Amino acid sequence: MAVLTSTFRESSAWTRSLTLHTSKGPRGILVSSGFLSFLRLNLDSDSFSSLQDTDAHPDRFELVHQFQIAPPGLNYTSPGQKIAVDPLSRAMAVFAHQTTFAFFVLDPTLSSSSTSSSASSSSSSSAKVPFSREYCITVREEGWSFWDAVFLYPDSEAGAGRLDVVTLAVVVCKNGSFSIIIYEYKKPSPQPPLFKTTPPNHLTKYGPFPLPSSLLPTTTHALPTHPLSFLLFTDTLDMLHITHTPTTPSTPQTTLTHTSQTSLIDQIPLPPTSTSTYPLITSLAQTPSQNTYILATDSGHILTLTLTNPGNPPHVTYITRRNHTSHLTHLANDVYILVGDMCPGELVSISLSTQTVTRVCRIENAAPVLDVVVSRGVGGEEQGRWVPDDGESITCAAGDEDGVLVVSLGARKEVVVLRVGVDVVVEVSRTSVGFEPSTLGFDVVKGRKVVFVGTYEPAVLVLEVDDVGLSFGGVLEFGADNGGWRIPNSICVIRSGGEEVLAIGLRDGTALFYVLAYNVITSSFGFQLLDTIKVGLEPIRFIPTRTLSDSHVLVLSDKVWRASLVENGSISTIVLNSVCIDNVTNVALLTSSTTPPTYIFSTPTTLSFISLDIASSVTPTIRHSHSLSKPPRRIIHDHATNTLIVACNKRESGSTEMTGEIKLVDPETGVQYLREVLPNGESCYSMTVWNIKDQKRYICIGTAGYREAPGVKSQGRVLYKPPYKIKKLGEYKLPELVFAVCSFMKSYLLVASGNCLYQLKIEAESRALHCGAKVELRYPIRSLSVSGSNIFVGGANDSVSLYSFEPRTKQFTFYRSDDLTRTPSDCLSLSTSKVLVADKSGELYCLTNPTPNTDRSQPHIHFKTSFCVNLGETITRLHAGQMDTGFEVDDLGICSIQEDEDMEEPDTIDDGVKRAKELKTIYAVSILGSVFSVRGLKEESVERWKALQDVLSSFPATRPLLGNDYMRYRSTASHGMQNVVDGDLIRMYELLSEAEKQRVVDEWRFCVGLDDEVEAKRWVETVVRGLRTIG
Repeated sequence: MAVLTSTFRESSAWTRSLTLHTSKGPRGILVSSGFLSFLRLNLDSDSFSSLQDTDAHPDRFELVHQFQIAPPGLNYTSPGQKIAVDPLSRAMAVFAHQTTFAFFVLDPTLSSSSTSSSASSSSSSSAKVPFSREYCITVREEGWSFWDAVFLYPDSEAGAGRLDVVTLAVVVCKNGSFSIIIYEYKKPSPQPPLFKTTPPNHLTKYGPFPLPSSLLPTTTHALPTHPLSFLLFTDTLDMLHITHTPTTPSTPQTTLTHTSQTSLIDQIPLPPTSTSTYPLITSLAQTPSQNTYILATDSGHILTLTLTNPGNPPHVTYITRRNHTSHLTHLANDVYILVGDMCPGELVSISLSTQTVTRVCRIENAAPVLDVVVSRGVGGEEQGRWVPDDGESITCAAGDEDGVLVVSLGARKEVVVLRVGVDVVVEVSRTSVGFEPSTLGFDVVKGRKVVFVGTYEPAVLVLEVDDVGLSFGGVLEFGADNGGWRIPNSICVIRSGGEEVLAIGLRDGTALFYVLAYNVITSSFGFQLLDTIKVGLEPIRFIPTRTLSDSHVLVLSDKVWRASLVENGSISTIVLNSVCIDNVTNVALLTSSTTPPTYIFSTPTTLSFISLDIASSVTPTIRHSHSLSKPPRRIIHDHATNTLIVACNKRESGSTEMTGEIKLVDPETGVQYLREVLPNGESCYSMTVWNIKDQKRYICIGTAGYREAPGVKSQGRVLYKPPYKIKKLGEYKLPELVFAVCSFMKSYLLVASGNCLYQLKIEAESRALHCGAKVELRYPIRSLSVSGSNIFVGGANDSVSLYSFEPRTKQFTFYRSDDLTRTPSDCLSLSTSKVLVADKSGELYCLTNPTPNTDRSQPHIHFKTSFCVNLGETITRLHAGQMDTGFEVDDLGICSIQEDEDMEEPDTIDDGVKRAKELKTIYAVSILGSVFSVRGLKEESVERWKALQDVLSSFPATRPLLGNDYMRYRSTASHGMQNVVDGDLIRMYELLSEAEKQRVVDEWRFCVGLDDEVEAKRWVETVVRGLRTIG
């Protein structure tokens, strides 16, 4: 899906202003169904006064207009792959991969009600869209592939005539050579209104103008301050500043005219970097100064580009290097969002005057997930919930051990006091604080419960908490905000003797300390400045131990410090000492019940549990640390000994090959008992536990890249080891990569190498692995799962096939396969007749034998698809398990999707035997880091669940926007959605207002024939609550 990042100007009359767009207005979106959709994001309730849709709701997308521009699916010559919009909203262009693009003329006087689109007419919104399908020009460029496109800003000083000309620059490619083509469209006269005459049916074409053969274009950007100019970044150190100079074209030959007027100027070298290859400019953001831009590269380099007068070379300055950045966006003032490329991103402040970068916060990105294990006994039941009114959002919160909570509603500038009871949260009072809160602190000062409210004024308000709510207790103002960074970010209280000191951490890295005093007569607090300390450049966060005798606190900024309140006679001072741990990104108090208290320290490569007695020393005692530098490829959790067997692949410095290693780790302490490194270049691909008999277990690892000698073709190997010695007992060499291993019928081992399936067994005399049987398949094998003597085999291009093994004859027998061609990534047997499969296109489906396993009269009948759904992400692993949530779900009709037959309790939960008694949940993890859970439904409850899904899929506030059809939205790929209820859709019920919820319940009980309104509301609310807690 391609998403349009420009916005359409909302205006009742045509405007000639060159002002950049605001965040308002509909946005255009392309989807693979071939539809072009226009959406509006409603940000606040004030924007709904002119809307006729009674279901309009803040912070929701609204479908404004929609129509089909191409057939569904992928097609290289059908428009729908890329979209560009003129910065003045005069035109837009939708491109195919090659040959064709559609040029649409936009008119702000047109509305969605005046179009012939059926999708538009079904929309209840009266919002305007500057578009009509009647004014579309189709352009064909045979043999050309469209690489990138950008609309150029007009020259406002050249007169009104130039504002009526729309200029589009397109980067095209043919036979590996790149060129630039300029298209111009001139609006007809007279104006306004815009279209009283027939609009022109062609574009004026200039070019193509060849680019140097050594350049590969990467990014284009139109320049607001340089009319008819744009920047073209390439894969080398060169950047092209291109200006289009229009002239009178020659006579049109067909529907296009040709001339050769353009100039390529200012070939600018970027500054050298520490990398050996050229950095690729991945994104560009304009600063508040329209002549200066911030550039980000694929290697994390941040640069500034300043454009001067035309003809003068721009000035490029190298600033710093951050994480790999895939997208850069200007947020406000000097704040920018750096989106990480498969790594954490950042919200940063970039100072153009000092060339410094200050991180405001970290944006986590945990993808991809490579493996998963499930641990039981994790989870809990929700004890109560408080939800703010529609349109309100919670910005920060604080509480105490007595069940008193204080939350701030940022948009309303209010502070709400809540009291937690038994299964209920009661709102006690609301207090307006005049400014939006930035942080809250809750403590007991001078025997009184006090809430400290930091605001964007900037200031700190003191509010006393009593049984009826809040009362004003004083205010501390900071004066000028110094560019917006003297805003309170964290607040706590430290004590020494009878003195109490208020610590305030600001976003500019400054810590303020004030002595607190209480005036009984005025019932207010006084503040006396004790000390001001510049701790670092990043916002400060305090990590207190939450005890009333706490004279020390941890301070996190650029690094970790200990702040201590020390008494020296009658004078108190603040002493700051550094904690000797580098590159700390986050600190949290794990428990204060131990002596000394335990903290969790995270760095970019480790997660450490540290005992730190900050009252006597700043030298930490590391209890245990989990290294994150080498992500695990496969993990096995052995419940008998509560240990982890981890297979990792790492790249040694100076080497281009991955090398595997196997570790035995205690998951609670992080102690690494054993470690074995494979030969250089041999990496781990699969791992399983082989249960031969009681008290006899082996760890089997499938590898690739093994070479007996340098220069010899690499092979795959199967290594088997005792689980807690990590000593190799033997090996079996195979010609190709070992992609899957699986224990089978206790004493056998199944191995998938290339397109061959091997049955291995340890010989009694030699204690060596021996191949007892082999079968060759048509395609490489990617996954294995067994149930009894049945083997489910996932092939690269052949979905899943069922084989049976006969121990007496030692032969594999093909039983049945899928009737559809799919590309499975993993499979999980649920019984001897049922298997769950995930494929690389994002589909999750269940295959079932249509006849009993004992019926061999028709051995080649295909599997029957029990259910199918497209999750939209490639699933890498499937796992059966159950996390205890403490929530009973029997009355919801949820059951196990596994059958009772052939269930066994294995010694370990691993890849070989993934079934266990009463395991009701299947977990699927994706390459993007998502975790999906799949549960079964009892037959008698299916009707209720499906009816609720049908109601929500057509309800105005919860139905999909793109395509406006739930089945097409949820699963457009491959084989559609069958016999599946979407829990994510049902959970959208929580986002509705009370009136909307009642409408949904009424429609649902009408569908299922339930007369009892109270019982209907209880069932729906229970279902939604159950979906929140199901693990």
